[in-house]
Amino acid sequence: LAAAARAVKDSLCQLSNLLPAARAAEDVLQAIAAGSAQLANLASHTVSGSFTELQIALSECAAGLNTSVSNLLLGARGGGNMLVDAAKQLSADFQALMNAAAGVAAATADAKDQAELVAHTESIVVAISQLMSNTKSIVTEMPASGHANLAQAAKAVGDAINSLVIACASSIPGQKECETAFQAVQIAGNSLDNLRPLASYSSFFACQEAVQSAAVPLSQAITALTSQLKRNQPES
Repeated sequence: LAAAARAVKDSLCQLSNLLPAARAAEDVLQAIAAGSAQLANLASHTVSGSFTELQIALSECAAGLNTSVSNLLLGARGGGNMLVDAAKQLSADFQALMNAAAGVAAATADAKDQAELVAHTESIVVAISQLMSNTKSIVTEMPASGHANLAQAAKAVGDAINSLVIACASSIPGQKECETAFQAVQIAGNSLDNLRPLASYSSFFACQEAVQSAAVPLSQAITALTSQLKRNQPES
């Protein structure tokens, strides 16, 4: 009797795997495996556009994938073609994000920043894989906790996507230098707020001339920074 029951269960599972929604979920899992391979071969990835343009593209792809994840949750409750369409769109948006993330990582000169971007992208791969495994489970096995597990997996995907976007913003060329300059400005501001008498053997006019001389390269640096920011500003 037990063997017969197992045979019936196995047969039902095989039939369930033939359902359109189950096949769509399996297609996404295969796309995930193919997309993650891009991260292992960044050297051959073609980079087109400035880093700012790549960052904007990644943010747009991230927003699209977040939307697809939400639609997948709705599709899992609606079932049928609604779930199939949501899974197909998620697959396309996932592939777009993988391509955008690979582009940003390949364009990142700093090895540490690049490794961090790859790690965050790999976290998305793991989270999406879990999401689609739960989706397939809902279709084929219909567990009691299926939708709760799916919602938890969807949240993990959202968290992983947000972490990637934040890491991308932190890896912008010049970002660390800007942070260092900002800290220097804060330190100088604190020094001016807490002035103490300093021993000086120079006259007032000598000190004034020294300040004016030091202000020239500072002014030039600010002008150069402003010009560079304008050049990097994408056209609307």
